[in-house]
Amino acid sequence: MDQLNEIGIYQLENLIIQRVPFKFINLLADQKILSKLSHLNSYYTNFFKEQFLETSLSEPISTIKTLNLPKDTPFIILCQDGTDSKNLGISLEKEGYQNIYILAGGFDKI
Repeated sequence: MDQLNEIGIYQLENLIIQRVPFKFINLLADQKILSKLSHLNSYYTNFFKEQFLETSLSEPISTIKTLNLPKDTPFIILCQDGTDSKNLGISLEKEGYQNIYILAGGFDKI
């Protein structure tokens, strides 16, 4: 793939509101993304929290392999500025995963 799929915060909100299942890979040291979604009611924020993939920041691919997730699992990746998300997305594609999305520009652009 020449370019990774990018989504914005509004597309992420729509996925949450429509309860579309995905795995969220948070490369930030904390869960500050939740502050950007605080206007959603707890029904939706709880759904979003269920999508978080518990992984080590240094070994997300190993975690994904250990969980034996299907190659068509949708992943949404967030980092601070978009760089680490892109690198992880490229690595996941090389491993055969097909539905990789990154939050455009990372947390800095939300």
